Amino acid sequence: MKEKMKLRALIVGYGYMGEIRHQTSQQMAGVEVVGVVDPARVGQKAFSLTIEKDFSKALAKHRPELVFVCTPNHLIPDLCVESLEAGCHVFCEKPPGRNVADVEKMRQAEARYPRQKLMFGFNHRHHPAVQEAKAICEAGELGRILWLRGLYGKSGGTGFENSWRNDPEISGGGILIDQGIHMLDLCRYFLGELSEVEGWLGTHFWKIPVEDNAFVHLRNQSGQVAQVHSSATLWKHTFQMDLGLEEGYLSIRGLLSKTGSYGRETLVVGRKVGTTGRGAAGNPPEEVIYYDRDDSWKVQMESFLACIREDKPVPESTSDDALRLMELIEKVYRIGKAKRIYGGLTPQVRPPEVHTVIDTPRMRQSVVDAEIRESEVWPEKLLSQYRRMVSQDARRIYAKKTNLRVVACPACGSRKASLRFELEGAKYRTCEACGTWYVSPRPTPTVLETWEKESAARKFWREKILPAAKEGRKERIHRPRAGWVRRWLEMESQVGGSFSLCEAEDPGLIAALEEAGLQLEARAKAVLWFDRMDRVENPQQQLNSLMGGLGAGGKIFATAWLCSGFDVSLLGPEHPAVNPLERLNLYTPEGLRQLALRAGADLVEFSTPGGLDLEVVKKTYAKKKNQTTPFLDSMLENKDPNMNHEFVNFLQSNRLSSFGRIVLRKI
Repeated sequence: MKEKMKLRALIVGYGYMGEIRHQTSQQMAGVEVVGVVDPARVGQKAFSLTIEKDFSKALAKHRPELVFVCTPNHLIPDLCVESLEAGCHVFCEKPPGRNVADVEKMRQAEARYPRQKLMFGFNHRHHPAVQEAKAICEAGELGRILWLRGLYGKSGGTGFENSWRNDPEISGGGILIDQGIHMLDLCRYFLGELSEVEGWLGTHFWKIPVEDNAFVHLRNQSGQVAQVHSSATLWKHTFQMDLGLEEGYLSIRGLLSKTGSYGRETLVVGRKVGTTGRGAAGNPPEEVIYYDRDDSWKVQMESFLACIREDKPVPESTSDDALRLMELIEKVYRIGKAKRIYGGLTPQVRPPEVHTVIDTPRMRQSVVDAEIRESEVWPEKLLSQYRRMVSQDARRIYAKKTNLRVVACPACGSRKASLRFELEGAKYRTCEACGTWYVSPRPTPTVLETWEKESAARKFWREKILPAAKEGRKERIHRPRAGWVRRWLEMESQVGGSFSLCEAEDPGLIAALEEAGLQLEARAKAVLWFDRMDRVENPQQQLNSLMGGLGAGGKIFATAWLCSGFDVSLLGPEHPAVNPLERLNLYTPEGLRQLALRAGADLVEFSTPGGLDLEVVKKTYAKKKNQTTPFLDSMLENKDPNMNHEFVNFLQSNRLSSFGRIVLRKI
């Protein structure tokens, strides 16, 4: 098939999933939906199309090349077979029919028409937390998988008992085939084929002829065990998956969905004590990664379209995957019927559920649950001496007006700003458009470059501070950054690839990156831009230059200081790290987003993993008693380590720490 050719698509079944497939197709250049069929919605509008009644007539009328089958389960096999026989490729929602016989019927048609592609909608494999967990497992970062535990369930809700999903003639079963099949697919995704199956079914609460709870134990030939609970009586929509590994654990909580009812999707990465040397046994340090964008529908569809365009085999969610899953489910149903538990409770009437969809920034976020102290990364006395030297240089440079020039907001380009404060002769302004704090007038690029290369302060930094801080920075700064970059590249199958480095002055960083298996090259798919965004005179110009050296999809990994963070926003000019030579630009989340857009990039991760905010504020206010509010005084004087720990986690989880970590992807 020609690369630029648009596939004409027909959707049959226009419920929840049919609408999602239509919306996803609208976002993709390679698909054009030409017809929609749903006998229950005849005459209604589907975007600009009018929904039709008869599938066979629509197939003959529109002559599609691709059919999306999004109907109740009992209709699936015949619709798929008819579509394949008409010369169409087929993307079919899960479950793949009601039983093994339904899948075999589709497989036989697929075998008769080998040039047609058939894929099933097991999209949970492509959720971001699942993809990152899979990358960690495959990289061997935490050793071999020992076991997997999954819980997936919902609340039932109003009208649940009358749903076609609970009619065995239509659906083939209950909650296990409807929703639990996704968790079984993930068990196979992580553990491979599962040869031993044990299961229990229960109709504990709802008056339905199928199970409202299923409990399944599975084991593969290597002895790895999986435990799955699929439930319609959780009363809270829930997705949880835990993986125990030799050197740690992975926990996925929440699942990005159209309604947001399963909560925010997160991945917890824990490393057992002994591999890190930090933390108490039973309470190891953790990294928590948050995700705000679900591209699973689009990613799976793009994979399917690539198979069609390039005439290559479907790589996953195949009819073979569908068969293996239905074989597992049939085994559970066969075993479970003999042990079935029936509840005698009468369902209570519940008010309708209301789910609020929150429009959040669509990006990845990471929280590092590990204590850190400033003295671990910087020698305190040397750092204080360095800061005094920088202050003296700043007063001298800003006193000479010919050194300076007026600039617009370095993040969004707006020229509307108000004076925030003055420091060492410099004027910090607040952008009225994006909230970024920035210095204007500021030193010219030549002045800044001369100061960086020739000043006594920067020489002191390179020759005294960096050597003294070498070991602490290796463990607490460089290795975590190298791990962060490696994780991203693992997710995108670029391990063993290369990166380029922008103005690195700390050799410890390069050593940590090479230790992580990453190679430094002049031209690469990733650029590391650490500790530069705050101090560069024109970040937009430099970012444009870096982006120019990358191809589509190339990434820039960067760090930035944020004026929206707890310690900087509270302390302002009294913050010990704020000075007008190294902190020319203090960003906001909106400022970073605007900066990325202006450079033709998508902001795909924004985290604030800084752990020093509370320590910095406490140290600063310890010198000025009775100058804060009583509430802040009590919080800062608090000695409870658990409360301090939770507060730092709160700042990180809500992107309220002052040290930011971002990933920009070239569009």
